[in-house]
Amino acid sequence: MQRRVCLSVAALSLLNACAFSRRSALMPAPGQAETPPQTWSGRLSLVVQSQPPQQMSAGFELQGMPKNGQLHFFTPLGTNLASLQWTTQGAQLLQGSQSQHFESLNALSEQLTGASLPIAELFDWLQGIHTQALGWEADLSQVSEGTLSAKRTNPMPAVLLRIKLD
Repeated sequence: MQRRVCLSVAALSLLNACAFSRRSALMPAPGQAETPPQTWSGRLSLVVQSQPPQQMSAGFELQGMPKNGQLHFFTPLGTNLASLQWTTQGAQLLQGSQSQHFESLNALSEQLTGASLPIAELFDWLQGIHTQALGWEADLSQVSEGTLSAKRTNPMPAVLLRIKLD
């Protein structure tokens, strides 16, 4: 009887150690990102209802995470139009051989498009996670089919963002 209890305790200890080891392997180490970097590509259309209205359509590739990432824009032939890179320390716009630095990704997107874009929330939206972005309303009903649309009505100017994933 005592031997059976000892074997049971040993087996439970071994199972617990295996479960802890597996859980530790799945959990990020301190200081690591909680979610792995993502990559999306497709077509993006942006309409800013400013005076005069601004419209942009391009291929894109979004890589990384909200705190550290890159967004590249391409022509239909694959030529690089612009690249945005950001970290928690700031953002950079690369166009050809020119580079501009900004204090934040919001400041960069506003300079580039005329409107601050919710790029951090875009990561969630592309995964079908409804995250609030001040003044924006995202339609995630077709994300599983690779289509996303979002509109901003406040503050003005109004903005319409459409994405079609490859």
